Amino acid sequence: MKTYKHLYPRICDFENLYAAYRAARKGKRDKAQVYRFEFGAESELVRLQEELAAQTYQPGAYTNFRLNDRKRRLISAAPFRDRVVHHALCNLVEPIFDRTASVGNRRLLVSNRLRRFGEPHPQPLSQVWERGAGSPWRRRFPTDADVSVIL
Repeated sequence: MKTYKHLYPRICDFENLYAAYRAARKGKRDKAQVYRFEFGAESELVRLQEELAAQTYQPGAYTNFRLNDRKRRLISAAPFRDRVVHHALCNLVEPIFDRTASVGNRRLLVSNRLRRFGEPHPQPLSQVWERGAGSPWRRRFPTDADVSVIL
């Protein structure tokens, strides 16, 4: 297994935090927490960067609420500031764990798929479209249907 070192300073990088902030606010710009964070976004991101670098960052309290879709659920939502940190972490960790992120793996997947297209079908077409009484094709239709009209 490959080891990845020195990831923590990259999590604390301002550009990573800014990209994480933009990802976290997507679709949430009408929320009060996002407004408050956006009002002083640069200072909030700098403060967050300093806390992460000094390893003094503490996650906030989750907000719990009930959602009544088809069934009743308890949802726990992290504060917006914590969601920025979640996105900053995922920006670095997802490509590591995502197998399709590397070009080599994508090439392998594509070549395997193309090879499968070139292989003959496991059953010859004469067997697939067989019109006998026991064939799966015939069983899809009602027994009283006139098959000669359908064919």
